[in-house]
Amino acid sequence: MLREAVARLRDGRWLAVVAALAVLAGAIAIAGRIASGQAADNLRDTALAALPLAAGTLTGEIEKQRLVPLVLARDDAVRGALRRAGKMQEAALNDKLKAIAGDASASAIYVIDTAGIAISASNAGEPTSFVGIDYNFRHYFQEAMAKGAASQYGLGTISGRPGLY
Repeated sequence: MLREAVARLRDGRWLAVVAALAVLAGAIAIAGRIASGQAADNLRDTALAALPLAAGTLTGEIEKQRLVPLVLARDDAVRGALRRAGKMQEAALNDKLKAIAGDASASAIYVIDTAGIAISASNAGEPTSFVGIDYNFRHYFQEAMAKGAASQYGLGTISGRPGLY
């Protein structure tokens, strides 16, 4: 048996089989790398094609949310609540804010008086209600008081959720 194995090695057939297997393994490895590169290129191209749509959608949503304070600033119920800022929990305004938040797909909408206190909110009556919370330390409040308008992306003080404020 040993003589047969030695004879096979001598006639080169075994060597040819090993060489062929090595070439095949190399070809498979190269094909795998090429396929992997093509898949990465395709994924990148797909992502780059989707990026403008995603950016447009995000921009549209941000612009929609930025309109909410502009509309509320002209609302008689909001103006009245701000004139009576000492009284919190204005039920009718809370209900209105809740409806607007639902229509605008906003997690919460609240009205802050000039001292920085939330006097009305769409989440009034909930355990995480913003009514009565002091927001005068928030950058967006300070900037709005100084410049008339402001926005900030940050973590909510009460909710702990990221959002546009």
